[in-house]
Amino acid sequence: MRLYSKAQKIENTSTPQLPGKSYFHCEKGLEEWEERIPTLLSSPSRNRFHEWSSETKTHLNKAQLKELKASMIYKRLQESQKSRVRSRKSLNPGGPLTVEDAWEKIRVKELKEKNEAIRRAEKAIQDSIRKAQNVLNRQGIDARKAERERKKVVQAMESRREYISIELLTPIRDPTKNPTIEELESLQPHPSLTQALNELRPIPIDPQLFDDDELQLKRQLLGESDDEIEFQLSRQEPRSPSIPNESDDVASESGDSEASIDSVARNADFIRL
Repeated sequence: MRLYSKAQKIENTSTPQLPGKSYFHCEKGLEEWEERIPTLLSSPSRNRFHEWSSETKTHLNKAQLKELKASMIYKRLQESQKSRVRSRKSLNPGGPLTVEDAWEKIRVKELKEKNEAIRRAEKAIQDSIRKAQNVLNRQGIDARKAERERKKVVQAMESRREYISIELLTPIRDPTKNPTIEELESLQPHPSLTQALNELRPIPIDPQLFDDDELQLKRQLLGESDDEIEFQLSRQEPRSPSIPNESDDVASESGDSEASIDSVARNADFIRL
């Protein structure tokens, strides 16, 4: 005969607390232990427990701040990446596109961007010069006004036959008419602006100096095209090349062509020696 034991009733015990899923849960759990444990410990252990709990809270706060900072940086990087992807313009909205056409469109786009950068740099230089001129003009207006007041005071003192000090007899200088070296230098743009503009501007090339083959090779080496050459020539007027020659000085002094030929021959003999 089989005997079966009665099923024992399972007491409803509280489920163990799982680890905190966030810094807030960890802090709440730590506060709960701070209320229960210190009463069970001795005074030395209680002090050590309080020190440990305070340091743990400090490290939790630091870790939370680091996590927030990392999440902000990550979001910023994602936004910058999305903006780059969205701002990318297609070279060809539709239809076939050859490699040559793609490179040509890229070149035209880069040329426009370069011209726009040069225009902005020139505008920045003009603005800085205009601001310096406005400041100098304002100083000139104030100086002329002070000079008129000085003359009135001197005339009034002369009419009353009073003693006039040397300071009143000294005329006030007008910076716009008699500027100093420092004031003239202030009208010049900042060297960083001019340096940036010179770096943006392409190297000017006069097509008359080269043959067709040499000009084509020069363009390939510098990565320039006809539009860039025209842009350079419009920015800077071409100057005829001047080659110095020692015979010119001799010819100008003597006025005789034969003397210039003899001098060239003598120079050639000297070079051979």
